Amino acid sequence: GVLTLLKAYSLLKNKINLKIVGTGDCDFLAKKFSEDNDLDKVEFLGEIRNEKTKFTIIKNSLFSIIPSECYETFCLTAIESMGCGVPIISTKIGSLQYLVQDGKNGLSFEVGNHKELTLKMESLINNKTIALKFGKNGRKQFLDNYTDDSNYRLYQTLIDK
Repeated sequence: GVLTLLKAYSLLKNKINLKIVGTGDCDFLAKKFSEDNDLDKVEFLGEIRNEKTKFTIIKNSLFSIIPSECYETFCLTAIESMGCGVPIISTKIGSLQYLVQDGKNGLSFEVGNHKELTLKMESLINNKTIALKFGKNGRKQFLDNYTDDSNYRLYQTLIDK
């Protein structure tokens, strides 16, 4: 989905910085698209293994974008963003359609629809109050469902049955 992301971002006309984390088969095409369209504020960071660096990037983001076009069984990037209190914009595919609750902890868009993604990005750029609300809701979802304690409580409930 990185090319969908870059097409959407190009419509923003470099309004914000975009950091792309990770690598994949489309790296060359993505970098070429970025250069060909004068996307000056796009930074390709590659794979980040250092946890502190990764979480610093997430925490300092207005939102995380997960433009996946593949079915995710459990999207760790979404969980990490929720844990940091950062809202998510993601495709409606695989587990993402359940993790990202449109209008509650983030926004969703149809796979490959770069124009819809642009609108979702603009809505959070222009309304930081909503972005903060989504981030807080995501953080609550993380604390309620994805911590050691919450998993222990669930496990204990299953054992008690």
